[in-house]
Amino acid sequence: MNRRLVLVLAAFAALAVFFPWGRLRPVSVPRNVLMITIDTLRADRVGSYGSKAGLTPHLDALAADGVRFSTAYTPVPLTGPSHATMLTGRYPRTHGLLNNGTQVLPEDEILLSEVLHEKGFQTGAIVSALVLASTFGLNQGWDLYYEEDIAGTTGRHGLWYDQRPGDKTVDRALTWLTGEGDRPFFLWVHLFDPHDPFEPPSPYKEKYAKAPYDGEVAFTDAQVGRLLEQIKSMGLYDNTLIVVAADHGEGLGEHKEEFHGIFLYNTTTHVPLIIRVPGGRRGAVVDDLASTLDITPTVLDALRIPQPDSKRGSAGIQGISLLPAVMKGARVPARSLFLETIYPSASYGWAAPRALVRPSWKWIDLPEAELYDLSRDPAELKELHTSDPSRASDLRAEYQAMKADLDDSAGSAQTAAIDDETRDRLISLGYIGGEQSTTSTRVGLDPKKVAFMTTPLRIAMTFQKNGKYADAVFIYEKALEVDPDNRLVLMQMAQALSADGRLDAAVPYFEHAIAVYPDVEEFYRTYGLACMNAGRVDQAQGIFKTALATMPTSAHMHFLLGLARAQVKDWTGAAEELELATGLGRKMPRPHYLLAVCRLQIGDETGALASLEEYLKLTHDVETALRDPRLAAAWTKPVFQELLKRYL
Repeated sequence: MNRRLVLVLAAFAALAVFFPWGRLRPVSVPRNVLMITIDTLRADRVGSYGSKAGLTPHLDALAADGVRFSTAYTPVPLTGPSHATMLTGRYPRTHGLLNNGTQVLPEDEILLSEVLHEKGFQTGAIVSALVLASTFGLNQGWDLYYEEDIAGTTGRHGLWYDQRPGDKTVDRALTWLTGEGDRPFFLWVHLFDPHDPFEPPSPYKEKYAKAPYDGEVAFTDAQVGRLLEQIKSMGLYDNTLIVVAADHGEGLGEHKEEFHGIFLYNTTTHVPLIIRVPGGRRGAVVDDLASTLDITPTVLDALRIPQPDSKRGSAGIQGISLLPAVMKGARVPARSLFLETIYPSASYGWAAPRALVRPSWKWIDLPEAELYDLSRDPAELKELHTSDPSRASDLRAEYQAMKADLDDSAGSAQTAAIDDETRDRLISLGYIGGEQSTTSTRVGLDPKKVAFMTTPLRIAMTFQKNGKYADAVFIYEKALEVDPDNRLVLMQMAQALSADGRLDAAVPYFEHAIAVYPDVEEFYRTYGLACMNAGRVDQAQGIFKTALATMPTSAHMHFLLGLARAQVKDWTGAAEELELATGLGRKMPRPHYLLAVCRLQIGDETGALASLEEYLKLTHDVETALRDPRLAAAWTKPVFQELLKRYL
C-alpha cells in the first residue's frame, strides 16, 4: 500500500472519531414511487397530527419513518381538482379543472404519470370513485387506470357514493404489484372511504357507532397498513419513495359546513402530507408552509428528472420541491398559497370563496371578507378583518397580485363528455353546469349567510329521488323565499314538478333560471328534455335554438337539437346538427351514433359507416348497435359486417 493512500485512510479514521458517519444515510435515487391519496381525511384525525383517538397507527408509523409536513394545504377542497393539482404541480385555475364531475382536465396538461412513463416507469392507478373516472382526464400516462366497480348507480347513495371499498382497492393494487416485472414503478392508490356517507364496515361500524367518520378513517388506515406491509414483504420499501396525502378534509358541522367544497377553512383545506424518501430524514416534522402542489416537483427532484415545460405556453409547475427539507432539514422557501372553490357559485349561484394563506395568516375573499391569525387561532373562530384593517389590507393586496398572476396563466375549463343520464344524476347531487356563469347579473350571496340551506336541500333531493315530489317542492319553495335566484333550487324545483307531471308549473322556474343564468346550458338541456318527454318537440327545438344563440359552440346543444329533429324524423335537419356536434371536438359517443342512424335514413351509407365506427371506437358497444332496428339494414351489408367483426 503506498504512503499517500495510508495517509488518506488515516485521515478518514481520525474524522470518524468526531463525526457520526454511521448515522448518515446514503443519498440515492429512489427506484419506485408510491402515492397514496386519502379522500376527505382531516389532518386532526391523524395521530401524528395531534389526534389522541388512535385511529391511524399505520400513518403514524410512516410519519415516524419519514417526514411530516404539519402545515400543508390543498389549493381546492374538491376531489377531482385537488388530484389534478397533485399530479401536475399546478393550481386548478391554471390546469383548468376547477369542479367535480362536469369538467375535464385538458389533454395538453402534463401529468407526473406521463413524465415517469416516458422515463420507463411502469405506471398504475387504482381509483375508487367515479369522480376520478377516466372521463375526467386524469387517466393520461398510465399503463393501468383501474376504474372498475366505481360507476355510480341510482341507488340510495347516488352517483359518487357507490365507491369501491378500500379493501377491494388495495386488493387490486397488491395484484398489480405482484404481477409486475423488474421495471421501476409509479403506483397511485386512491382510497375514498372517509367521504360521506360515513358507513364503515364491521368491526369499525360497531366500534365507532357514535363517530362513523372516525370509523371510516380507522378502516382506511388499516388498508394503508396492508399496502405498506406488502411493499415491505416484497423488499421494495427501502428503495421506494412514498407520498401520502389527503385531497381535502371535511367540515363535520364546523363553520356550518357538514361536508366540503363550500368554504376554505382549515377543516377542509389543511391536509396531512407525509413523505418518505430513501436516504431521507426519519421522524422529522417540517412546520414551514407546504402544499399538495409540491408533490410532483418533489418526486421529480428526488428522481433527478427535469420538470416538463408546459404544452400550452402558460406557467409550468407552480409547486416547489420539498426534497431539501426531506433530505437535509432545509427550510422550505417562504411563500403564500392561493386557495379557491367555485362549487358554491357553480352549484348555488353564491359567491365563490378565494383565499391567501401565509404561514400564520389567512385572508378570505368574500362579500364579507375574513382574516384569521392561524398561529393563535387555528380553528378560525376569531375573525379579525375589521379589528386589524392594516394587516387585512396587506394580505388583500398580495392576494390581488397573486390572483392577477394566476389569471394570466389560467387554463380554459373543458366540459366533460358525459351522457344525459349521468348529467341528471350530477344535478341530483348539486353539480350544475360545472362552471360559474359569466353573464349573470346576479350578485352572489356570501355563503356564510346561506350555507345553512345545504342540509335541508339534501333532504329535499332525497325526497325527490324517492318520488316524494310534494315534500321536495315544499322545501324548495321555502328555500326560494330565502334565495330566489338559487341555481340548484331553481333546477331541482323545475325537475321535481316535471317529474310529477306538472310541466306547466315547472316552466316559470325554468324560464326564471335561464333569465338569471343565460349561459348555463344545463337549464336549457333539462327544460328541453322535459318538453320532449311531454311530447312538446316543437317547444323543445325552440329552447335548444335559443341556447345556441347564446352558446353557438355548445356541442351538447347541437346534439339535443339533432335529437329533437330526429324524433320527428327530420333526418336531414338532424344530421346537420349532429355533424356540428361531432365536429366541435367533444368525445361524446351519442352524437356519432345518432348521426349514423340519420345518415342511413337519408341513404348515405358511407357517412353512416364512418359515424358508426367513431361510436364504436369510443364505446366498443356493439350490442346497442345490433339491437337497434334502425340499423338492421346496415348489418346485411359486407362493409358493416366487417366493421362489426373488428369490435366484437
